[in-house]
Amino acid sequence: MKQRHIFWMISYNNPTPLEFFRFITPTHKSRAIEKYGKCLDEAIDFCEDSDKESKLRNLKETINCNSDWELWLIEKKSRSIRNEIHETNVEVHQELNTLVRNGGRQNQNNENADDEEGSNNNDSVNNEEGSNNNNDSTNNDRGSNNNDSANNEDGSNSNNDGTNNEEGIKSDESADSGNINEEEYLDENKIIVYDILDCDISATQAELDILEIYRSKFNNYPAMDLRLHSELSLSLDQELQDKILHEVFDEIDKDYITDEIHNFLTDFFNADHGKQGWHKSVRRIVINEKDSELLQGTKELLKGTLGRFIKAFSLDALNPLRDIMMLERPHLNQFIHPLIDNALWIFASVNYISGEISLQGKAKVMADGVGYLNDVSNYQIVCMEGARPGARNEKNVNDDKKNIKSMIQLFNYIIVTEASERRQVYTGLRVYGATACKTELSLTMLDFRGTYRLFEVDRFSLPKDWVDMPNFVFMYEALIKWA
Repeated sequence: MKQRHIFWMISYNNPTPLEFFRFITPTHKSRAIEKYGKCLDEAIDFCEDSDKESKLRNLKETINCNSDWELWLIEKKSRSIRNEIHETNVEVHQELNTLVRNGGRQNQNNENADDEEGSNNNDSVNNEEGSNNNNDSTNNDRGSNNNDSANNEDGSNSNNDGTNNEEGIKSDESADSGNINEEEYLDENKIIVYDILDCDISATQAELDILEIYRSKFNNYPAMDLRLHSELSLSLDQELQDKILHEVFDEIDKDYITDEIHNFLTDFFNADHGKQGWHKSVRRIVINEKDSELLQGTKELLKGTLGRFIKAFSLDALNPLRDIMMLERPHLNQFIHPLIDNALWIFASVNYISGEISLQGKAKVMADGVGYLNDVSNYQIVCMEGARPGARNEKNVNDDKKNIKSMIQLFNYIIVTEASERRQVYTGLRVYGATACKTELSLTMLDFRGTYRLFEVDRFSLPKDWVDMPNFVFMYEALIKWA
Protein backbone atom coordinates (compact mmCIF):
# COMPACT_ATOMS: atom_id res chain seq x y z
CA MET A 1 0.00 0.00 0.00
CA LYS A 2 2.86 2.38 0.85
CA GLN A 3 4.54 1.77 -2.51
CA ARG A 4 1.25 2.56 -4.23
CA HIS A 5 1.10 5.91 -2.41
CA ILE A 6 4.68 6.75 -3.38
CA PHE A 7 4.05 5.81 -7.00
CA TRP A 8 0.95 8.01 -6.99
CA MET A 9 2.95 10.89 -5.51
CA ILE A 10 5.54 10.66 -8.29
CA SER A 11 3.16 10.12 -11.21
CA TYR A 12 0.35 12.49 -10.24
CA ASN A 13 0.50 15.91 -11.84
CA ASN A 14 -0.46 17.90 -8.74
CA PRO A 15 0.07 15.81 -5.56
CA THR A 16 -1.17 18.37 -3.03
CA PRO A 17 -2.40 17.26 0.40
CA LEU A 18 -6.02 17.74 -0.73
CA GLU A 19 -5.52 15.45 -3.74
CA PHE A 20 -3.78 12.91 -1.50
CA PHE A 21 -6.70 12.95 0.96
CA ARG A 22 -9.07 12.38 -1.95
CA PHE A 23 -6.92 9.42 -3.00
CA ILE A 24 -6.74 7.66 0.39
CA THR A 25 -10.03 9.00 1.95
CA PRO A 26 -8.65 9.29 5.52
CA THR A 27 -10.64 9.77 8.74
CA HIS A 28 -7.89 10.84 11.19
CA LYS A 29 -6.24 14.22 10.65
CA SER A 30 -2.82 13.77 12.28
CA ARG A 31 -2.28 10.34 10.77
CA ALA A 32 -3.27 11.54 7.31
CA ILE A 33 -0.93 14.55 7.45
CA GLU A 34 1.91 12.39 8.82
CA LYS A 35 1.39 9.82 6.08
CA TYR A 36 1.42 12.55 3.42
CA GLY A 37 4.71 13.95 4.74
CA LYS A 38 6.41 10.55 4.78
CA CYS A 39 5.18 9.66 1.29
CA LEU A 40 6.35 13.03 -0.04
CA ASP A 41 9.84 12.57 1.47
CA GLU A 42 10.20 9.07 0.05
CA ALA A 43 8.85 10.16 -3.33
CA ILE A 44 11.58 12.83 -3.45
CA ASP A 45 14.22 10.21 -2.63
CA PHE A 46 12.98 7.68 -5.20
CA CYS A 47 12.21 10.14 -7.99
CA GLU A 48 14.61 9.81 -10.94
CA ASP A 49 13.24 12.78 -12.89
CA SER A 50 15.08 15.92 -11.80
CA ASP A 51 12.26 18.25 -12.87
CA LYS A 52 9.70 16.19 -10.98
CA GLU A 53 11.98 16.05 -7.94
CA SER A 54 12.36 19.82 -8.00
CA LYS A 55 8.61 20.22 -8.24
CA LEU A 56 8.07 17.93 -5.23
CA ARG A 57 10.65 19.85 -3.18
CA ASN A 58 8.94 23.15 -4.00
CA LEU A 59 5.61 21.61 -3.07
CA LYS A 60 6.99 20.50 0.29
CA GLU A 61 8.00 24.08 1.11
CA THR A 62 4.67 25.67 0.12
CA ILE A 63 1.97 23.21 1.20
CA ASN A 64 -0.54 23.93 3.97
CA CYS A 65 -1.79 20.57 5.21
CA ASN A 66 -4.16 22.04 7.80
CA SER A 67 -5.94 24.18 5.24
CA ASP A 68 -6.24 21.28 2.82
CA TRP A 69 -7.62 19.07 5.59
CA GLU A 70 -10.41 21.59 6.25
CA LEU A 71 -11.25 21.63 2.55
CA TRP A 72 -11.30 17.82 2.57
CA LEU A 73 -13.78 17.77 5.47
CA ILE A 74 -16.09 20.16 3.60
CA GLU A 75 -15.84 18.08 0.45
CA LYS A 76 -16.49 14.90 2.41
CA LYS A 77 -19.63 16.46 3.86
CA SER A 78 -20.78 17.46 0.37
CA ARG A 79 -20.34 13.90 -0.86
CA SER A 80 -22.42 12.62 2.03
CA ILE A 81 -25.21 15.04 1.15
CA ARG A 82 -25.15 14.00 -2.50
CA ASN A 83 -25.42 10.36 -1.41
CA GLU A 84 -28.43 11.23 0.73
CA ILE A 85 -30.03 12.94 -2.27
CA HIS A 86 -29.38 9.86 -4.38
CA GLU A 87 -30.92 7.53 -1.78
CA THR A 88 -33.99 9.73 -1.38
CA ASN A 89 -34.41 9.95 -5.15
CA VAL A 90 -34.28 6.14 -5.45
CA GLU A 91 -36.74 5.70 -2.59
CA VAL A 92 -39.28 8.13 -4.05
CA HIS A 93 -39.04 6.55 -7.50
CA GLN A 94 -39.47 3.07 -6.07
CA GLU A 95 -42.66 4.16 -4.34
CA LEU A 96 -43.85 5.84 -7.52
CA ASN A 97 -43.13 2.73 -9.60
CA THR A 98 -44.90 0.50 -7.07
CA LEU A 99 -47.97 2.73 -7.05
CA VAL A 100 -48.12 2.72 -10.84
CA ARG A 101 -47.76 -1.06 -11.13
CA ASN A 102 -50.40 -1.69 -8.48
CA GLY A 103 -52.61 1.21 -9.47
CA GLY A 104 -55.62 -0.88 -10.37
CA ARG A 105 -55.63 -2.78 -7.08
CA GLN A 106 -55.10 0.40 -5.11
CA ASN A 107 -57.96 2.17 -6.84
CA GLN A 108 -60.25 -0.80 -6.07
CA ASN A 109 -59.24 -0.75 -2.42
CA ASN A 110 -59.70 3.00 -2.26
CA GLU A 111 -63.20 2.72 -3.70
CA ASN A 112 -64.16 0.08 -1.12
CA ALA A 113 -62.78 2.21 1.68
CA ASP A 114 -64.60 5.25 0.36
CA ASP A 115 -67.92 3.36 0.30
CA GLU A 116 -67.49 2.49 3.97
CA GLU A 117 -66.66 6.06 4.91
CA GLY A 118 -69.39 7.58 2.77
CA SER A 119 -66.96 9.60 0.69
CA ASN A 120 -65.64 9.51 -2.88
CA ASN A 121 -62.00 10.25 -3.63
CA ASN A 122 -62.67 10.46 -7.36
CA ASP A 123 -65.10 13.33 -7.01
CA SER A 124 -62.75 15.92 -8.50
CA VAL A 125 -62.40 13.91 -11.70
CA ASN A 126 -66.13 13.27 -11.88
CA ASN A 127 -66.90 16.95 -11.34
CA GLU A 128 -64.70 17.85 -14.32
CA GLU A 129 -66.52 15.34 -16.49
CA GLY A 130 -69.89 16.21 -15.00
CA SER A 131 -71.04 12.59 -15.08
CA ASN A 132 -71.38 10.95 -11.63
CA ASN A 133 -74.83 11.32 -10.11
CA ASN A 134 -74.15 8.92 -7.24
CA ASN A 135 -71.20 10.97 -6.10
CA ASP A 136 -73.20 14.16 -6.40
CA SER A 137 -75.97 12.79 -4.19
CA THR A 138 -73.47 11.63 -1.59
CA ASN A 139 -71.83 15.03 -1.57
CA ASN A 140 -75.17 16.81 -1.35
CA ASP A 141 -76.05 14.74 1.75
CA ARG A 142 -72.86 15.91 3.34
CA GLY A 143 -73.47 19.48 2.23
CA SER A 144 -70.25 19.82 0.29
CA ASN A 145 -67.93 18.02 -2.11
CA ASN A 146 -64.23 17.34 -1.63
CA ASN A 147 -63.20 20.53 -3.41
CA ASP A 148 -65.44 22.63 -1.16
CA SER A 149 -64.02 21.07 1.99
CA ALA A 150 -60.51 21.69 0.72
CA ASN A 151 -61.31 25.33 0.03
CA ASN A 152 -62.87 25.75 3.48
CA GLU A 153 -59.74 24.36 5.06
CA ASP A 154 -57.67 26.72 2.95
CA GLY A 155 -59.64 29.68 4.21
CA SER A 156 -59.63 28.77 7.89
CA ASN A 157 -56.46 26.81 8.59
CA SER A 158 -53.86 28.30 6.26
CA ASN A 159 -51.89 29.81 9.13
CA ASN A 160 -52.89 27.63 12.07
CA ASP A 161 -52.67 23.88 11.65
CA GLY A 162 -49.48 22.44 10.17
CA THR A 163 -50.97 19.11 9.18
CA ASN A 164 -53.96 20.61 7.42
CA ASN A 165 -51.79 23.21 5.76
CA GLU A 166 -49.49 20.56 4.36
CA GLU A 167 -51.47 17.45 3.57
CA GLY A 168 -55.13 18.16 4.27
CA ILE A 169 -55.53 21.47 2.48
CA LYS A 170 -55.61 19.83 -0.94
CA SER A 171 -57.87 16.81 -0.51
CA ASP A 172 -59.01 17.23 -4.08
CA GLU A 173 -55.38 16.95 -5.22
CA SER A 174 -54.67 13.74 -3.32
CA ALA A 175 -57.94 12.26 -4.53
CA ASP A 176 -56.99 13.04 -8.10
CA SER A 177 -53.48 11.61 -7.82
CA GLY A 178 -54.03 8.05 -6.61
CA ASN A 179 -52.70 6.50 -9.80
CA ILE A 180 -50.81 7.71 -12.84
CA ASN A 181 -52.75 6.01 -15.57
CA GLU A 182 -52.75 6.59 -19.31
CA GLU A 183 -56.54 6.26 -19.46
CA GLU A 184 -56.92 9.50 -17.49
CA TYR A 185 -55.22 11.35 -20.34
CA LEU A 186 -57.17 9.97 -23.29
CA ASP A 187 -59.09 13.20 -23.63
CA GLU A 188 -59.80 15.19 -26.74
CA ASN A 189 -56.86 17.54 -26.27
CA LYS A 190 -54.32 14.73 -26.10
CA ILE A 191 -55.64 13.12 -29.26
CA ILE A 192 -55.38 16.49 -31.01
CA VAL A 193 -51.79 16.94 -29.77
CA TYR A 194 -50.83 13.55 -31.17
CA ASP A 195 -52.45 14.39 -34.51
CA ILE A 196 -50.68 17.76 -34.68
CA LEU A 197 -47.18 16.68 -33.66
CA ASP A 198 -46.76 13.01 -34.45
CA CYS A 199 -46.13 13.52 -38.17
CA ASP A 200 -44.12 16.74 -37.88
CA ILE A 201 -41.35 15.69 -35.49
CA SER A 202 -38.39 13.70 -36.77
CA ALA A 203 -36.78 11.31 -34.29
CA THR A 204 -33.31 9.79 -34.02
CA GLN A 205 -32.85 6.03 -34.02
CA ALA A 206 -32.23 6.04 -30.26
CA GLU A 207 -35.47 7.94 -29.70
CA LEU A 208 -37.38 5.45 -31.87
CA ASP A 209 -35.86 2.49 -30.01
CA ILE A 210 -36.87 3.85 -26.61
CA LEU A 211 -40.32 4.78 -27.92
CA GLU A 212 -40.85 1.17 -29.01
CA ILE A 213 -39.87 -0.09 -25.53
CA TYR A 214 -42.15 2.45 -23.88
CA ARG A 215 -45.17 1.53 -26.02
CA SER A 216 -44.65 -2.20 -25.52
CA LYS A 217 -44.05 -2.25 -21.74
CA PHE A 218 -44.87 1.12 -20.16
CA ASN A 219 -47.76 2.50 -22.20
CA ASN A 220 -49.94 2.82 -19.08
CA TYR A 221 -47.68 5.67 -17.91
CA PRO A 222 -48.85 9.15 -18.97
CA ALA A 223 -45.32 10.11 -20.03
CA MET A 224 -42.08 8.37 -20.95
CA ASP A 225 -40.29 8.86 -17.63
CA LEU A 226 -36.58 9.13 -18.48
CA ARG A 227 -35.46 10.29 -15.05
CA LEU A 228 -32.51 8.21 -13.90
CA HIS A 229 -34.31 6.04 -11.34
CA SER A 230 -37.66 5.53 -13.04
CA GLU A 231 -38.79 2.00 -13.82
CA LEU A 232 -38.41 2.67 -17.55
CA SER A 233 -34.85 4.02 -17.21
CA LEU A 234 -33.76 1.13 -15.00
CA SER A 235 -34.98 -1.32 -17.64
CA LEU A 236 -33.05 0.33 -20.49
CA ASP A 237 -29.67 -0.67 -21.82
CA GLN A 238 -27.16 1.82 -20.39
CA GLU A 239 -25.75 2.68 -23.81
CA LEU A 240 -29.21 3.46 -25.21
CA GLN A 241 -30.10 5.62 -22.22
CA ASP A 242 -26.80 7.51 -22.45
CA LYS A 243 -27.46 8.31 -26.12
CA ILE A 244 -30.77 9.96 -25.28
CA LEU A 245 -29.36 11.91 -22.34
CA HIS A 246 -26.39 13.12 -24.38
CA GLU A 247 -28.69 14.21 -27.22
CA VAL A 248 -30.79 16.26 -24.81
CA PHE A 249 -28.32 17.61 -22.26
CA ASP A 250 -24.92 17.99 -23.94
CA GLU A 251 -25.93 21.23 -25.62
CA ILE A 252 -27.57 22.53 -22.43
CA ASP A 253 -24.48 21.85 -20.32
CA LYS A 254 -22.18 23.36 -22.95
CA ASP A 255 -24.21 26.55 -23.39
CA TYR A 256 -25.09 27.35 -19.78
CA ILE A 257 -22.60 25.75 -17.38
CA THR A 258 -19.50 27.25 -18.95
CA ASP A 259 -16.04 27.25 -17.39
CA GLU A 260 -16.51 30.94 -16.64
CA ILE A 261 -19.67 30.30 -14.60
CA HIS A 262 -18.32 27.21 -12.84
CA ASN A 263 -15.05 28.92 -11.89
CA PHE A 264 -16.82 32.03 -10.61
CA LEU A 265 -19.18 30.00 -8.40
CA THR A 266 -16.42 27.68 -7.17
CA ASP A 267 -14.05 30.52 -6.29
CA PHE A 268 -16.80 32.53 -4.58
CA PHE A 269 -18.17 29.75 -2.37
CA ASN A 270 -14.83 28.16 -1.52
CA ALA A 271 -13.45 31.46 -0.25
CA ASP A 272 -13.07 31.81 3.52
CA HIS A 273 -15.24 34.84 4.33
CA GLY A 274 -16.11 33.79 7.89
CA LYS A 275 -19.63 33.83 9.30
CA GLN A 276 -19.72 37.61 9.58
CA GLY A 277 -18.06 38.19 6.23
CA TRP A 278 -20.60 36.48 3.99
CA HIS A 279 -23.08 39.35 4.29
CA LYS A 280 -20.45 41.77 3.02
CA SER A 281 -19.30 39.40 0.28
CA VAL A 282 -22.82 39.29 -1.18
CA ARG A 283 -23.13 43.08 -1.13
CA ARG A 284 -19.71 43.42 -2.78
CA ILE A 285 -20.64 41.37 -5.84
CA VAL A 286 -20.16 43.75 -8.76
CA ILE A 287 -21.92 43.28 -12.10
CA ASN A 288 -19.58 44.63 -14.77
CA GLU A 289 -20.52 45.56 -18.31
CA LYS A 290 -17.51 43.57 -19.50
CA ASP A 291 -18.94 40.38 -17.97
CA SER A 292 -20.71 37.98 -20.30
CA GLU A 293 -24.50 38.08 -20.22
CA LEU A 294 -24.56 34.70 -18.49
CA LEU A 295 -22.11 35.83 -15.79
CA GLN A 296 -24.08 39.03 -15.23
CA GLY A 297 -27.22 36.94 -14.72
CA THR A 298 -25.40 34.60 -12.34
CA LYS A 299 -24.21 37.51 -10.19
CA GLU A 300 -27.71 39.00 -10.21
CA LEU A 301 -29.14 35.65 -9.09
CA LEU A 302 -26.71 35.47 -6.17
CA LYS A 303 -27.44 39.04 -5.08
CA GLY A 304 -31.18 38.35 -5.19
CA THR A 305 -31.29 35.02 -3.34
CA LEU A 306 -28.17 34.24 -1.31
CA GLY A 307 -28.88 36.79 1.42
CA ARG A 308 -31.91 34.92 2.79
CA PHE A 309 -29.79 31.79 3.31
CA ILE A 310 -27.04 33.78 5.06
CA LYS A 311 -29.68 35.28 7.39
CA ALA A 312 -31.06 31.81 8.16
CA PHE A 313 -27.58 30.42 8.90
CA SER A 314 -26.93 33.35 11.26
CA LEU A 315 -29.82 32.26 13.50
CA ASP A 316 -27.84 29.18 14.59
CA ALA A 317 -30.23 27.07 16.73
CA LEU A 318 -33.25 28.93 15.32
CA ASN A 319 -32.19 28.31 11.72
CA PRO A 320 -35.48 27.54 9.87
CA LEU A 321 -33.67 25.34 7.34
CA ARG A 322 -33.02 22.85 10.15
CA ASP A 323 -36.62 22.92 11.41
CA ILE A 324 -38.41 19.88 9.96
CA MET A 325 -41.67 21.09 11.57
CA MET A 326 -41.70 24.25 9.48
CA LEU A 327 -45.01 24.66 7.65
CA GLU A 328 -45.34 24.38 3.89
CA ARG A 329 -46.16 27.97 3.01
CA PRO A 330 -43.41 29.64 5.08
CA HIS A 331 -40.87 27.11 3.78
CA LEU A 332 -41.85 27.60 0.14
CA ASN A 333 -42.27 31.37 0.40
CA GLN A 334 -38.99 31.95 2.23
CA PHE A 335 -36.65 29.68 0.25
CA ILE A 336 -38.12 27.77 -2.72
CA HIS A 337 -40.29 30.33 -4.51
CA PRO A 338 -37.62 33.11 -4.47
CA LEU A 339 -35.05 30.78 -6.05
CA ILE A 340 -37.42 29.76 -8.85
CA ASP A 341 -38.76 33.29 -9.32
CA ASN A 342 -35.33 34.92 -9.67
CA ALA A 343 -33.83 32.19 -11.87
CA LEU A 344 -36.77 32.14 -14.30
CA TRP A 345 -36.97 35.92 -14.61
CA ILE A 346 -33.22 36.53 -14.98
CA PHE A 347 -32.40 33.73 -17.44
CA ALA A 348 -35.69 33.10 -19.28
CA SER A 349 -37.82 36.26 -18.79
CA VAL A 350 -40.53 33.98 -17.37
CA ASN A 351 -42.87 35.65 -14.87
CA TYR A 352 -43.28 33.29 -11.91
CA ILE A 353 -46.24 33.67 -9.55
CA SER A 354 -46.52 31.64 -6.35
CA GLY A 355 -49.69 30.59 -4.57
CA GLU A 356 -52.69 28.47 -5.49
CA ILE A 357 -52.77 29.21 -9.23
CA SER A 358 -55.27 27.59 -11.63
CA LEU A 359 -53.87 25.94 -14.73
CA GLN A 360 -54.89 27.31 -18.10
CA GLY A 361 -57.59 25.13 -19.64
CA LYS A 362 -58.27 23.33 -16.35
CA ALA A 363 -59.39 25.82 -13.73
CA LYS A 364 -60.03 23.25 -11.00
CA VAL A 365 -56.42 22.05 -11.04
CA MET A 366 -54.18 24.25 -8.90
CA ALA A 367 -50.40 24.53 -8.67
CA ASP A 368 -48.25 25.96 -5.86
CA GLY A 369 -46.50 28.14 -8.43
CA VAL A 370 -46.79 28.87 -12.15
CA GLY A 371 -44.45 30.56 -14.63
CA TYR A 372 -45.84 32.64 -17.51
CA LEU A 373 -44.17 33.45 -20.81
CA ASN A 374 -43.48 37.17 -20.87
CA ASP A 375 -45.08 37.88 -24.25
CA VAL A 376 -48.50 38.49 -25.76
CA SER A 377 -49.56 34.86 -25.32
CA ASN A 378 -48.88 34.69 -21.55
CA TYR A 379 -48.87 30.90 -21.73
CA GLN A 380 -48.10 29.02 -18.55
CA ILE A 381 -44.88 27.11 -19.20
CA VAL A 382 -43.74 26.20 -15.66
CA CYS A 383 -45.61 24.55 -12.78
CA MET A 384 -44.42 23.79 -9.26
CA GLU A 385 -45.53 21.62 -6.34
CA GLY A 386 -44.00 21.64 -2.88
CA ALA A 387 -44.30 20.31 0.65
CA ARG A 388 -43.00 21.11 4.10
CA PRO A 389 -39.62 19.64 5.15
CA GLY A 390 -41.25 17.02 7.37
CA ALA A 391 -43.84 15.83 4.85
CA ARG A 392 -44.35 12.10 4.44
CA ASN A 393 -43.09 10.30 1.34
CA GLU A 394 -46.68 9.64 0.28
CA LYS A 395 -47.24 13.40 0.00
CA ASN A 396 -44.04 13.81 -2.02
CA VAL A 397 -44.97 10.98 -4.40
CA ASN A 398 -48.43 12.48 -4.93
CA ASP A 399 -46.91 15.90 -5.62
CA ASP A 400 -44.59 14.35 -8.19
CA LYS A 401 -47.43 12.60 -9.98
CA LYS A 402 -49.62 15.69 -9.89
CA ASN A 403 -46.87 17.84 -11.35
CA ILE A 404 -46.42 15.41 -14.25
CA LYS A 405 -50.14 15.72 -15.00
CA SER A 406 -49.93 19.50 -14.77
CA MET A 407 -46.96 19.67 -17.16
CA ILE A 408 -48.88 17.59 -19.70
CA GLN A 409 -51.87 19.91 -19.29
CA LEU A 410 -49.70 22.99 -19.93
CA PHE A 411 -48.17 21.34 -23.00
CA ASN A 412 -51.56 20.32 -24.40
CA TYR A 413 -53.06 23.76 -23.86
CA ILE A 414 -50.28 25.56 -25.72
CA ILE A 415 -50.28 23.18 -28.70
CA VAL A 416 -54.07 23.06 -29.07
CA THR A 417 -54.46 26.83 -28.66
CA GLU A 418 -51.76 27.61 -31.22
CA ALA A 419 -53.25 25.13 -33.69
CA SER A 420 -56.79 26.45 -33.24
CA GLU A 421 -55.53 29.98 -33.92
CA ARG A 422 -53.90 28.65 -37.11
CA ARG A 423 -50.45 29.71 -35.97
CA GLN A 424 -47.23 27.82 -36.65
CA VAL A 425 -46.84 25.18 -33.96
CA TYR A 426 -43.39 24.98 -32.37
CA THR A 427 -42.53 21.28 -32.47
CA GLY A 428 -39.58 21.72 -30.09
CA LEU A 429 -41.82 22.99 -27.29
CA ARG A 430 -40.74 22.16 -23.74
CA VAL A 431 -42.56 22.85 -20.50
CA TYR A 432 -40.90 22.78 -17.10
CA GLY A 433 -41.67 21.58 -13.61
CA ALA A 434 -40.26 21.82 -10.10
CA THR A 435 -41.08 19.60 -7.13
CA ALA A 436 -39.89 20.42 -3.61
CA CYS A 437 -39.43 17.19 -1.64
CA LYS A 438 -38.35 17.76 1.98
CA THR A 439 -35.38 20.14 1.54
CA GLU A 440 -34.61 18.93 -1.99
CA LEU A 441 -35.73 20.41 -5.29
CA SER A 442 -36.19 18.33 -8.43
CA LEU A 443 -36.13 20.33 -11.68
CA THR A 444 -37.77 18.65 -14.67
CA MET A 445 -38.80 19.30 -18.26
CA LEU A 446 -41.26 17.66 -20.65
CA ASP A 447 -41.26 17.50 -24.46
CA PHE A 448 -42.83 15.34 -27.18
CA ARG A 449 -41.24 12.68 -29.38
CA GLY A 450 -44.01 10.27 -30.35
CA THR A 451 -45.24 10.66 -26.78
CA TYR A 452 -44.57 12.95 -23.84
CA ARG A 453 -41.02 12.57 -22.48
CA LEU A 454 -40.08 13.54 -18.93
CA PHE A 455 -36.47 14.39 -17.98
CA GLU A 456 -34.90 15.50 -14.71
CA VAL A 457 -32.64 18.43 -15.56
CA ASP A 458 -31.05 18.39 -12.12
CA ARG A 459 -31.72 17.86 -8.43
CA PHE A 460 -30.15 19.48 -5.38
CA SER A 461 -30.53 19.77 -1.64
CA LEU A 462 -30.87 23.18 -0.02
CA PRO A 463 -27.75 24.13 1.96
CA LYS A 464 -28.68 24.17 5.65
CA ASP A 465 -25.70 25.66 7.48
CA TRP A 466 -22.29 27.31 7.14
CA VAL A 467 -20.56 23.99 6.49
CA ASP A 468 -22.70 23.60 3.35
CA MET A 469 -21.42 26.76 1.61
CA PRO A 470 -19.65 24.80 -1.21
CA ASN A 471 -23.00 23.13 -2.00
CA PHE A 472 -24.32 26.44 -3.30
CA VAL A 473 -22.24 25.74 -6.42
CA PHE A 474 -24.44 22.71 -7.21
CA MET A 475 -27.62 24.62 -6.39
CA TYR A 476 -26.95 27.62 -8.59
CA GLU A 477 -25.61 25.56 -11.50
CA ALA A 478 -28.78 23.45 -11.39
CA LEU A 479 -31.04 26.52 -11.41
CA ILE A 480 -29.12 28.15 -14.27
CA LYS A 481 -29.19 24.99 -16.37
CA TRP A 482 -32.93 24.49 -15.80
CA ALA A 483 -34.02 28.11 -16.28
